[in-house]
Amino acid sequence: LRLRPPVTAMAGAHRQVGATILASLEDRMSQPPVAMVTGDDREGQGDVAAYVAAELGLHLYALSAESLPTSPAEVEALAILWQREAVLLTATLVVECGDRDVPKQVSSFVDRLGGLVFITGQEAPSVARSSLRAAVNKPDAVDQRALWEQALGPAVGRLNGTLDGIASQFRLSAQTILRTGQELRGALAV
Repeated sequence: LRLRPPVTAMAGAHRQVGATILASLEDRMSQPPVAMVTGDDREGQGDVAAYVAAELGLHLYALSAESLPTSPAEVEALAILWQREAVLLTATLVVECGDRDVPKQVSSFVDRLGGLVFITGQEAPSVARSSLRAAVNKPDAVDQRALWEQALGPAVGRLNGTLDGIASQFRLSAQTILRTGQELRGALAV
């Protein structure tokens, strides 16, 4: 398990997905569903989960699906341990699935948990618990341009209008844009 830091910047469309999830949870917090956040932007999916958790006053911990034990007894033990930690830490969990098939133990693990749980990845597994689904794909050109402007700050003026081409040509996640923008900011300031 690793603590997922709060979101520093998000695409507008991703923030809207987070708001939709929050609205769906409003009347269901006594028995919250599994929030399945799928699509082609894994980093954006994590951002949405972190945004929702923060809005609910929860810490978000991430667990790779590949790290889950395969033995049913170990899955049960991990679920019991997580339930205790979630209460003690005021936390929720995001199970991060990769691009390959979702391991079968993800469903059995999540079905043993109470409280809000997120599952992210390209595909959503089937679970016995109630669930809600949301799609998070890489930001469109408008959101990417806004993220580039945020990441580059005043240095954006030195790009001589090429930002529109970059934003429409490449499909990058918000976190990739922010990391790249921070690296470029120093080079553009020279």
